[in-house]
Order: sequence, then structure tokens, then C-alpha cells
Amino acid sequence: IGGSDVVSESVVDQLETAGYTVDRIAGNDRYATSVEIAKYMDTQLAGVYAVDMAFFARGDNFPDALAVGPVAAGALSPIILVKPTSIPGTVAGVVSTLDITSGVIVGGSDVVSNDVRDGLVTIMQDNGGGAHPIERWAGDDRYATAIEVVKNGVEARWVDLDCVGVATGYNFPDALGGGAALGRYGSPLLLVKGETVPSTVSSWVKDNKLAIGEMDIFGGSDVVPDSVRTTLTSLLN
Repeated sequence: IGGSDVVSESVVDQLETAGYTVDRIAGNDRYATSVEIAKYMDTQLAGVYAVDMAFFARGDNFPDALAVGPVAAGALSPIILVKPTSIPGTVAGVVSTLDITSGVIVGGSDVVSNDVRDGLVTIMQDNGGGAHPIERWAGDDRYATAIEVVKNGVEARWVDLDCVGVATGYNFPDALGGGAALGRYGSPLLLVKGETVPSTVSSWVKDNKLAIGEMDIFGGSDVVPDSVRTTLTSLLN
């Protein structure tokens, strides 16, 4: 995923030498790359599922897109990146050409503005969407937003609580790698804050402890400290 300036041709050569077949999905920037992924999904799912909804997240920061990853996988719908106050032309184009008629914006209006929402609404209504084709899933911060994503994902039955993943909300690699696995499981992702479990997260875990089958923490103790693991364990007991 990404152009040769992101993942070099030498990496491709090493993979091919090792016997792998390599495809590259890329656009001119992160927004265009997310568009190419959406188009690729539509092609791969043709005849099985029509991609008519999408999740939208801010492209210049990572937490919201990571939090919604497993849910988007369960919904068989792409995550398309937008700018905080504008819709890139490539994004507007793919929403139109794929006939996207509904969607979810992840993050508050300070993250993805109402102007962006209104612009997406107009395109979706032109595609035949309803009067209110876009929902917004948001909390007061990245941790609370991830909880809203989980709540809505479970309600829509795109994920379940047989397994719940946990990763730091300070950085993206562990949540990215873990999120791909969770998408395969059909399981959601929670974000934690350094050495603490945010109150919104602890409250949700406590309220749902009987439904949670197991919890997987992604990253070593230097990333998600043992104190966080101990807290989460106590909430589940």
C-alpha cells in the first residue's frame, strides 16, 4: 500500500525474490491512496457485495481511522481519508463514481468539519441517498471516539465481543497491525492512554465484562504497561 516513495521498489524486489507476487495500490498522496483502496475493494467484491457506504476519517492524524478499521472490515466498506476542512477532489470523485449513498464520519466536528460532512451529504444525495445519509461517531477525545465506534459497530453487528483488542492511542503501528487481525476476527479495538485506562474505556469494559470473551493487548509492556493490563484484568473480573 503506497507509492515507491513510501514503500520502495527495493522492498518489492526482495519480496519477489522470496517468491511472493506483489501488487501495489497507490495514489499521489494518502487521500488518493485511500481512494484506490476503495476502488480495489469494489472490484474484489463485485458480484458478492456492492460497496455503497464508506467510513471517513481525518487523514493527517491516525487514531480515528485505526479505531474504525475492524468495524469497516466487518461492514465490507472502505475507509476514505479526508482533510479536516475540505474534501480532496479524488475523494469526491470516488464517492460519486462508486455511488456511495451512506457513510460514517469518525471524529467530532473539530476533527472533520461540518463543511466536509455537508459536502459529502450533497454527493450522496445526488447518488440517491436519503435525507440524512451520514452519521457521525465521536467522543470527547480519541479514546472516547474509539468507544463510540465499538458501541455502534456492535449494534450494527459488524463486530462482536468474543475478542476485544487493546493498543496504545499514542502511536499507530501496534493498532494498525492489531487492527488488521481484529478485522479478520470481527472484533473491535480499544485505545488506552500511556499508563492509564481512560475513564470512558474503563466504564465500557466494566459494563460489558460478561460479554467480552477475551482481550488481546498489542505491543510490549514498554508500549502498554503491565499496570494497564492489571487494570483491565480487574475490570473483567
